Amino acid sequence: MIGRVRSGYGTILMRRRALFSVVGVLIVIIIVFVTIFMLITYKNASIGGDSSVALKSWNAGNYDDVYVIAKKNAVQSPLSSFWLVMHGMASYQIAVAQINQGDTLKYIDESITAIRKALIIGAGSMDSKARYVLGKAYYRKGPQYADQAVEYLEQAINAKFSASDIYEHLGLAYASIKEYRASVIAFSKALGENPSDLLLLAIARSYSELGENDQAKAYLLRCAETSKDVSVAAQARLLLGFSYKKLGMNGEAEKEYLAVLDQDGRNADAYYALGDLYAESGDAVKARAEWRKALRIDPTHGPSRSRLGM
Repeated sequence: MIGRVRSGYGTILMRRRALFSVVGVLIVIIIVFVTIFMLITYKNASIGGDSSVALKSWNAGNYDDVYVIAKKNAVQSPLSSFWLVMHGMASYQIAVAQINQGDTLKYIDESITAIRKALIIGAGSMDSKARYVLGKAYYRKGPQYADQAVEYLEQAINAKFSASDIYEHLGLAYASIKEYRASVIAFSKALGENPSDLLLLAIARSYSELGENDQAKAYLLRCAETSKDVSVAAQARLLLGFSYKKLGMNGEAEKEYLAVLDQDGRNADAYYALGDLYAESGDAVKARAEWRKALRIDPTHGPSRSRLGM
């Protein structure tokens, strides 16, 4: 009889434990679902009704309006990745429109801070675009941040994000950290049927740094001949003249420098380059005359002042 009583008690105890286990599991499940529901509700509430207005303004290119709306909502809902990303993207667009460098950096810093916060929280479907903008923002911040620009642009590309200027910015960032081979590869992916003159110039500079002068010359000639921007064409011809000079082709170099002056007679760099060319050929008088012309245009032109012993 005693054995049966113990057996019955053990069965009741096991049933109670099983019941408690089931109840415990149910409580955990309920807590998880309630937590998820609260997070979803908070996220939806944190975006708010202004989101449609912000997106409409963004699509219309009204970045100032987006900036005001996003910044206000990001303050009110500091854990909303949507508003943080919108604030960061709008800040970047405003930054690139500034004339004053100090103002540019102010908005760039806002962009970087907002987007980095969003990535820490989790930017969801906006993640790859946020990394793309963050990469461009770091590039705009300065050469010392180019390595971070490369990092985030590569992350955006690996996430299959596509933008017409993503490889161009990646190439520029690689060039800033002197990774010229990677720069050329990125620039090559940016080339389309009608590449910009600045892209052609950037590719040429990377090839020049690699010592691959034939490739550099091809892009410089294309840039100089097709660019409608006098300043860009001048940069291409000056670099082309420098390349010819390194090869001992001083006559060809002189033609490029004179071509720059035909387009813009107030280019101090072209007069300076001519002076150096004449000095190398042994005509010191003619060389000093060109350096003086450079200083009449730009009294602070350091290389010319140095050549004249000033």
